[in-house]
Amino acid sequence: MTRQDCLNAASSAFLQTCTTLLPAMLEAAKDRLFERAEHATSMQLQGLLLDSRTVLSNESDALQDAIVLALQPLLERSLQTAFSSYRPSYADRLNQSLSLVSMQAVESEMRLDGICRQLREHAGEQLSDLTIRITVLFGQTHAIERENPFRPYLLAKGLANGVERMAWSRDISDVLIDQLALSLYPSAAQIYQATNQSLAELGVPAELPLQVVQRPERTPRPTPAATPMPEAPPEPDQLASPGSNTPSPEAMLMQMVQRRSMPRPTGAASSAMPTGEMPQAAQPSVSMQASAPSSEQEGWGSWLIGPQQVGAMLRGLFQGEESISAGDATASPPLVATELESSLVQSISTLQQAATPDSQHMRDAHGQLRNLILENRSYLGSLTSHPQELMVIDLVSMLFELILRDGKVPTDVRTQLGRMQFLVLKQALTDPTLLTQKQHPARQLVNRIGSISLGLQQIDPSGERVTQEISHIVETLLQDDAPGTERFTRMLDQLESFISHVLNSQDAPVHQTLQALATADKRSARLGQIVLQLTDAIGELQISPLLWGFLSDTWARVIERAEQSDLLQSQVFRACVPRLLWSAEPKLTEEDRRQLTRALPALVNTLRSGMQFIGQPAAETDQLMRNFSGLHRQALQANPLQLPGLTLTAFEQRFHAFIHDNAPDAAPHSDAAEPHPLVRNEELSQVAASIEVLDSQHDAVRSIVNEYLYGSEPSVQFDKATEQSALERLRIGVAVEVNLDGRPQRAVLSWVDPDEPRMVIRIGDHPTPSVMTVKLFLQLIRIGRARFLEDRPLFERAVTLLLENADKVDRSRAA
Repeated sequence: MTRQDCLNAASSAFLQTCTTLLPAMLEAAKDRLFERAEHATSMQLQGLLLDSRTVLSNESDALQDAIVLALQPLLERSLQTAFSSYRPSYADRLNQSLSLVSMQAVESEMRLDGICRQLREHAGEQLSDLTIRITVLFGQTHAIERENPFRPYLLAKGLANGVERMAWSRDISDVLIDQLALSLYPSAAQIYQATNQSLAELGVPAELPLQVVQRPERTPRPTPAATPMPEAPPEPDQLASPGSNTPSPEAMLMQMVQRRSMPRPTGAASSAMPTGEMPQAAQPSVSMQASAPSSEQEGWGSWLIGPQQVGAMLRGLFQGEESISAGDATASPPLVATELESSLVQSISTLQQAATPDSQHMRDAHGQLRNLILENRSYLGSLTSHPQELMVIDLVSMLFELILRDGKVPTDVRTQLGRMQFLVLKQALTDPTLLTQKQHPARQLVNRIGSISLGLQQIDPSGERVTQEISHIVETLLQDDAPGTERFTRMLDQLESFISHVLNSQDAPVHQTLQALATADKRSARLGQIVLQLTDAIGELQISPLLWGFLSDTWARVIERAEQSDLLQSQVFRACVPRLLWSAEPKLTEEDRRQLTRALPALVNTLRSGMQFIGQPAAETDQLMRNFSGLHRQALQANPLQLPGLTLTAFEQRFHAFIHDNAPDAAPHSDAAEPHPLVRNEELSQVAASIEVLDSQHDAVRSIVNEYLYGSEPSVQFDKATEQSALERLRIGVAVEVNLDGRPQRAVLSWVDPDEPRMVIRIGDHPTPSVMTVKLFLQLIRIGRARFLEDRPLFERAVTLLLENADKVDRSRAA
């Protein structure tokens, strides 16, 4: 199979997938334009959005054809220029004739650049793999996205050209380009996956071949007078085992990690921190010169000696089951024996303060986020006294390499995380639990920042507030050189407080919903107290199930509801309880029967008044009265031989404490159950009638759950460990996906409390929040109707990928 045949197959898969997905994209764009028009902030904007939707509806088929026709010539030219020396660029045109470039052209290119960034984020690993396959197909050694003929710019430009072919007005074209781009983003991964699959079936791998580079001969290191730092650290590929041309396992692992996370071109690691490119404020304050370890110390270049398997050793390390050794386990101290006053830790502190760039300088000459630890590996390695210290340096470097390329995290957020590299490295060297314990505060902070970033669009549409807060937290940490984990805990609490404030206090509907739920909690607790008081007052008395069901449910709600507005009225309703119970007692004498006959009209009126007070439907009230009428007939027809019951006076004395207890502000009883659904709905209905309560009583959701749990669908395994893991991940700001109507929608948890049985979520673009019980959410996860957008936290994803790459190294070494 020739290269051209492979490119033709990939082009066919690329165009076919785009063509297949276009109708759904156009439909989604029409729906979204209508929703945006409903919430437009001005009549002018609303008119433009509606006009754009009308145009799109009327000429949908023509636009689809125009986009496909625009993609074809772009793809043909892109295939011709892949890895070609001639490549005219937009920047070249600007430099040649800047005066001839209109502001409209500049704005168009800026729009395309923004679309490309979003497509790149959504395509993630699929785009990285495709770029590597194209590199392999052309026989190159370094993957560069710009040489990928199917790169995101092609999709963005084809979309824009297709809209412009329709010759609509500039305003309508701009609206449609932006809206269609939003509809395209979720499909980016699918498009590149299909293109990848076509090349994979033809045997084109997604891995670059390992390059064996002989390490240059080292010279003895002079004793430095000041702390040294190399001007040009060696390439990772040059980390070979002493006296051999074969790359060390560490070098192979680093190469695997770099390929797995979309590698930078040759020279990026070594040229990422030249003096000329860094602002003066970022330069180290001490004189640092290049140095190399002496031949006696050359062992520091490898922390894995002998037949040890990298994967098994790293798993043991991350699980805290074994320490790092360098050939002789007895000669190496446990991980990690570095003291705070050591030259290594002091040097890292110096780098943290002086060589951590600001956000604008976190990219290298090739546009990749810089791995600061890798840039300084040779220098840091020269200061190590034990192999395990170098291992920690390499592990943290590789973990950050994966974090910096994680496509699920926005670039701005990854930039801020990248500035924490020296900070985390120093913590890992002085506190090995960072690598072994998932609950370590520094690790939790990285994970929380990663999880928050997935919900940015719904938390903070512009992304500015959250990104600024993360930047502030990182800057505070960089300036705080205190030892220990307290600073990470403090910043984690600050982030939680900020997210809670944004999602709760500043989101008026959510804030109102939370207030309503708090009131419902208080009222439900009070309702529970009333039921307990009834239970205590009734004691050992034998009453009919009908009466107990009515008193403990309906009448308890009547009393509680009356306490909200009229304590005197609530006392009247309380006094009705002993009279109702007395009315059902056997009436054995004529006097008893006359007394009941005289008391019944007032009793019935009070009962009807109470049920009307809580909005009980008239039909239900009438049915209840008929049931009570049957009890009263039985009482009047009692057998004279029956034992007499309590008198009315005795009942009133027994319920004296209950009648006169009007303390609605009393502390909730510890055994109070989940808020009563009717009380909760009553409170929520006062906030906004459109707030949706998605609990197990909701018919639509209940039918979904029942269909999967009790229907013909195979059951889904959902053990206690999985449930506990899901509960631990329920945090404010976490992004999830829910599917209640056959259409998956992104949502963000606006409020959740592990001690409470429910949560508040924002689903899609719905203007009001929804309330869902935690139990229902777990059921939806179990049946596949809900999922976390983050399969595992950011730091844990990096650890998992690192272990996968370590296993690949082991297989490669074995082969």
